[in-house]
Amino acid sequence: MKKHILTEDDLVEIFTSPGKPGKKEARRRRYFLYPLVLVAFYASVFVAINFNSIYSNLRFWYFTEYKNEPFNELTADGNQTDPSAYANHGNPERISPNIPHLENSHLRIPSINVTAPITWEIENQPGIVKSNLQNGLIHIKGTALPGSNGNVFVTGHSSDLPWAKGNYKTVFALLGHVVIGDVVHINYQDKDYLYKVSEIKTVQPTDVSVMQSTENPSLSLMTCTPVGTTLRRLVVISKQVYPDPTNNQPGPGQNHNAQLPKTR
Repeated sequence: MKKHILTEDDLVEIFTSPGKPGKKEARRRRYFLYPLVLVAFYASVFVAINFNSIYSNLRFWYFTEYKNEPFNELTADGNQTDPSAYANHGNPERISPNIPHLENSHLRIPSINVTAPITWEIENQPGIVKSNLQNGLIHIKGTALPGSNGNVFVTGHSSDLPWAKGNYKTVFALLGHVVIGDVVHINYQDKDYLYKVSEIKTVQPTDVSVMQSTENPSLSLMTCTPVGTTLRRLVVISKQVYPDPTNNQPGPGQNHNAQLPKTR
């Protein structure tokens, strides 16, 4: 029988070379790897579906937070708005009659450079809401209208599926960047109304209290949050500062909407 004498080099190679993993070890590696692959896959799909909304938020952060420059994103109508044009419009006593022009049935938020049309008095039914959101923002029927006391309730998409119809799928993607004191401009029946943001909050999809009438003239803007989900609702509440709200007409009273619109 031929004997094989192990040299020092042979021993080093044996004890330092990696061995093949056992079956249990290989199984543990697979169990650890599969969840990571699934998470990476779903994250990639989520980013791909909501790319425009995510990109808008990152771009806004880059200019306003990182570079500390004005955000000059083009609005849906291809124009740009200058927030400084509204600088003196937060106090009714100082409001100039030279309010920047805004088309009839449109809303503008200069701080995030959003300008979009509003379709008024839309029934709060899923199919009707979904089809009308293709055309821009919608006002929910049963809530107040500009110029009357109560709560004007307007909602729009923060994101939507890439293949969904409409050009306003990300119209409220930046609504979360609005801050208290910002101005919201609405033109209704060729008359300008200015509102000043006074409260920002997130609520559950079942919290219809944000749609209820208010004693003083107010405006509530709502969208789904976080972007790409319908988990919660972001609500930006503003008080009317122009024209003088004491001249408003009586509001509609309490509305009977049983659910919040689903806007994604």
